[in-house]
Amino acid sequence: MERGRRARGDRERRSHGADLGRRQRPAGDAAARARRRRHLGRVERGWHARGDRKRGSDRADLGRRERPAGDAAAAAQGLRRDARVERGRQPPGHGERRRHRADHGRRLVTASADRTARIWDAVTGRPAPPLPHRAPVTRVAWSPDGRRLATASADGTARIWDAVTGQPIALLAHQGKVTAVAWSPDGRRLATASDDRTARIWDASGRAAASFAHPQPVAAIAWSPDGRRVITGGNDGTARVWTAGAQEAAPPLAHAAAVRAAAWSPDGTRLVTATSDGTVRVWDAATGQVTTPPQAPLGAMRTIRTVLWSPDGAWLATASTRGNAQVWDAISGQAVMLPVTHGAALHALAWSPDSKHLATASADATARIWDVGSGEPVGPPLAHQRDVDAVGWSPDGKRLATASADATARIWDAAGGQPATPPLPHDGPVRSVAFSPDGTHLVTTADRAARIWDAASGQPAAPPLVHPGVVTAAAWSHDGKRLATASADGTARIWDTATGQPITSPLSHPRSIEAIAWSPDATQLATASSDGTARIWDAATGQALTPPLVHQGDVHAIAWRPDGAQLVTASEDHTTRIWDISGDPGTVADWRAIAERGAYRLDPDGAVVGRDGAASRR
Repeated sequence: MERGRRARGDRERRSHGADLGRRQRPAGDAAARARRRRHLGRVERGWHARGDRKRGSDRADLGRRERPAGDAAAAAQGLRRDARVERGRQPPGHGERRRHRADHGRRLVTASADRTARIWDAVTGRPAPPLPHRAPVTRVAWSPDGRRLATASADGTARIWDAVTGQPIALLAHQGKVTAVAWSPDGRRLATASDDRTARIWDASGRAAASFAHPQPVAAIAWSPDGRRVITGGNDGTARVWTAGAQEAAPPLAHAAAVRAAAWSPDGTRLVTATSDGTVRVWDAATGQVTTPPQAPLGAMRTIRTVLWSPDGAWLATASTRGNAQVWDAISGQAVMLPVTHGAALHALAWSPDSKHLATASADATARIWDVGSGEPVGPPLAHQRDVDAVGWSPDGKRLATASADATARIWDAAGGQPATPPLPHDGPVRSVAFSPDGTHLVTTADRAARIWDAASGQPAAPPLVHPGVVTAAAWSHDGKRLATASADGTARIWDTATGQPITSPLSHPRSIEAIAWSPDATQLATASSDGTARIWDAATGQALTPPLVHQGDVHAIAWRPDGAQLVTASEDHTTRIWDISGDPGTVADWRAIAERGAYRLDPDGAVVGRDGAASRR
């Protein structure tokens, strides 16, 4: 696994964005600390909540989630991934703006401008090791079985990773930025798109199977549900349908502007494309004919940043950089309601679990809920005093939580638009909101504290979980009775979620703790630090169970093997190591050092194959 480093994030208001724990530079670096505060603060906001699928992105980022091909929501993933490279909301841990996010059951993966992708437990919030690239990570995609993960990067590569161990399986090289990745429905092939004017198909081991050329950079790619065809979209204003294994495409689907996103309908009979001029078209996949004319209202929306299928596949929601959102009938292509205009940038967009309502959050200091059937707003604007940066639906769809830069979070009755609880006050901008899986609690983050609230009363369920420094990561124990937090102050703490009291003394490192992870049985907690070590602690006593697990650089990620027998660490020293913790404390049973210029693939027989073709044994 290559080392990941921080990249200067491009834009966006670090205000919201569930930034997931990120690597931090030495404690004395004030700029790094400031970046961390902005990103880390946004962490948990929304991403914990499975029902909240969109958390607020920075400015125009509208959440999305990815599912196995064939699911209605999955058909829109290509669109969401490619049309919206702009604002990201992330869980706690990335050092720069998150570019993309996808989930697979209990796990969530995010891609960031900090040159890493990260895997998180969507229920507990426990992070696994960062998956590093040498430039911003632009896209991520789970294999259908959830065992592998594909990442795409501006470093000109896509990479396939073992999603359990975090080990690299293959490096897929392009001559330019990789803009999209997509697994075939059977998980045996991966499609990539690149600024080098090609799209490519690879087998799961990393061998190239086909290459398709566009006259200009390729920005979008998506498999048909049956896995026999792929659609590509390019800056040349065309979308092209290719038969897997063939070199020739069907006649191009012509557009007047660059095709930024494309997706198949769940049944594979239709295609939807979105272009940089704000036009969405629906096509007959067999004939290549437009089944609905381009919709005029979209012309006023300018660049579309998100095209999102509703969970039931009946609707398409689009949002633009100008703060307009629109809902379309996915079959007829007709607008089902007038454009939703906040008059300011949209920070978040989220479908209700039943697909009947759409929630929007904006820089105009309001969130709104829209009835898709009538096109009318449900209740009055959900008003804050400053930007609303994140929204999250409760699992049953009856409540909506909002997070704002006005230092409050609010829980609203989704039917009437009235507050369901008093405002939830904070000391600074609220970065994230997330309902617990059972909907009984809400977790919010702001600056140096995580807070747990009773979702019915709006009262604190525990005192603030405070650190002297920025909270860099948080993870629930499996039973929800404990919460672990990590901080730039060099400590991790384990808290009783009922009382808000620490259960153990602080788990201390000399420098910032970048990641934490509960063991599968929740009896141990592992920490990773910028002091170059990882440590394993007894979760009941807070005592160190092993000597430090030493790297030669910052340790920025950590994860347990599912059976708890081994721990994986990833470091700035260009290595990923697997430690055996089932035997004598601190012994290393198996480790792999994957250098940037060294090995990048593990063969099934255990050989580590380098870029020069040479193989070595572990």
